[in-house]
Amino acid sequence: MVDKEPLIVKPTALKNPALYTPELAICSYADLKTNLQDYGLEIGMLNSVLLDVLDPTEQYNDFRPLFGCAVRTMEPPAESGISLKNLRQELGASLGGQFLNLRMAMLTLRSERHRNLLARFQALYRWHMIYRRCPTCASALQAHASKMSATCVRCTRVYYPTISPVAICLITDPSNEYCLLVRHRGSVGSVFTCVAGFAMAGETLQETAKREIAEEVGIIAYDIKALNMSQPWPMPNSSLMNAFRAVANMKDKIDIAPDELEKAEWFPREHVKKALDRVMADPNLRGVKFDKSDPETRQILRYIPPSGAIAHHIIKQWVEEG
Repeated sequence: MVDKEPLIVKPTALKNPALYTPELAICSYADLKTNLQDYGLEIGMLNSVLLDVLDPTEQYNDFRPLFGCAVRTMEPPAESGISLKNLRQELGASLGGQFLNLRMAMLTLRSERHRNLLARFQALYRWHMIYRRCPTCASALQAHASKMSATCVRCTRVYYPTISPVAICLITDPSNEYCLLVRHRGSVGSVFTCVAGFAMAGETLQETAKREIAEEVGIIAYDIKALNMSQPWPMPNSSLMNAFRAVANMKDKIDIAPDELEKAEWFPREHVKKALDRVMADPNLRGVKFDKSDPETRQILRYIPPSGAIAHHIIKQWVEEG
């Protein structure tokens, strides 16, 4: 990652650019080191995370470690005439790719394995950069190459990265012909999704789902059932999304939490199916207005999240029941 943006393979001659879904670029250590040095950047154990092990191939007879690394560029001097944007584009091109916003990468990456590797890297690297000293004695922490744990050099206590469990829930009416979707404040226009929230200490994930529904849309849900779906998600920190379905009465008054949501609305299955079809045909959300110049259009259901989000699969499963 460069400046918190992952490197993806640069697409070539596409028949339909709208259907392009990116994949992470994987570089050899030698190529990466050489190209980064040309820009005054370095990689080492401090800014790298051991992510996985690659199986032997015809070319390589042994297992090979797969690392992720993160570097930061610096704004060139104004008198240099070089813009940071152009510098980053040149760096990406020298590595055979281009950089993509982290959230869009998680939403649109073609491979679930790549999404999980990216989530792992972001979560572990961020934890490593924050937890430098022992919370007990304030001595330095010695991290391992994987960044999966760190040991205090003085009291020898071992610490592990924190994971925040999240319940994400699709709410349907008793007839199962309508579902309640929400638009989060600050999210891109016309994209509706499921209610979600972090678990609190001492509650089950089913209780989390029920509480979050009450807090965000002001209705009481029942018949809350777990789905066989989960997803690691690196934003804002290291989360583990757990999928649920619940039932609520459409006649109950919706009372949204204005600090979290812009809108919550019941939609019939055919409307949600159109939004699903639209995002399948436009997985990179090219038809979405990313500014706030048209507040009315922002509140119309046109998309659900792309296939990289667990919400996409929860909603898709419900649509296909009809």
